[in-house]
Amino acid sequence: MKKFKRVAYNIFLGVLTVGIIVLAIIGMTNGKGLFKSDYDDGIKQIDLNTIFLSGSGVEVHFSDVILGIPGEQRKLIVMEQEGDVETELTDRLIKSIDWEFLKKSQKVKYTGKGYFVVDLDKLTKDNIVED
Repeated sequence: MKKFKRVAYNIFLGVLTVGIIVLAIIGMTNGKGLFKSDYDDGIKQIDLNTIFLSGSGVEVHFSDVILGIPGEQRKLIVMEQEGDVETELTDRLIKSIDWEFLKKSQKVKYTGKGYFVVDLDKLTKDNIVED
C-alpha cells in the first residue's frame, strides 16, 4: 500500500510539473512573456531629456524649451469638492487563459479635489443678471 501511495504521489508531481511547463510555453508563444504587459504608449525615451513619439515621428527635446511671456488669468473658484475613486486593476499572467489563480490584481485609490471655476476675463455684462 505504501508503494502505491508513493507511485501515485510521483505521478501527481510529474503531471503537475508538465502542466506548469505547458502553461509557461503557452504564455510565451502568444507574443508576450509571462510577466510583461502589452501596454505601449508609443513613447520611446532616447536619453534623459529626449523622447520620441512613434505615432507622429516627432522627437521632443525638453532641454530646448524656451519660456515666453507669462500671462495672468483672473478666475473665480465658485465651488470646490473633494472626491475619492477606488478601483481594482487586474492582469492575467497568460492572456489567453482566464483562470482565477493566474490573475494578479491590485486595489488603487485616487483622491483629488475638483473645482468649478468662472473665468472673469470672459465675463461680459450680458452674463450678469440683476435680481
